[in-house]
Amino acid sequence: MNYINWKKTYETGIEEIDKQYMVLFKKMNLFFVELFSVDFNAKDDLLFDILKELKAYYEYHLVCEKNIYSEEIIEKYYKDENILTGKINELIKTKQKTDIVEIYKFAEFLRKWLVEHILMLNDKSFKEVLRKSVIV
Repeated sequence: MNYINWKKTYETGIEEIDKQYMVLFKKMNLFFVELFSVDFNAKDDLLFDILKELKAYYEYHLVCEKNIYSEEIIEKYYKDENILTGKINELIKTKQKTDIVEIYKFAEFLRKWLVEHILMLNDKSFKEVLRKSVIV
């Protein structure tokens, strides 16, 4: 079961980036499946392992984007790129003190953040800048 689905409207037109976004969606959905499973508890190692994988893949994805996009795009559109990794790091660091409410708040942040990140890349003005400045 997917809690958030990939839509054609999320496509950037850059095949490699779109594939990476689909992987991010899959990893995010694994997080949600575990979070909403019947036997979940806030100290669940599997949930935190999924978060670590999500973080590692997102960091890989950022490197790929930075190798594809020009400095102009990176400077203009990637000011808050480490918010996600910072929030994941904080949850992992405080795992033993983390309660279910914090995890649910993070889950909502995660869903909104990923969709907003992708939609930002689909903004008409961004796509115009992108067309002019993709390095690949």
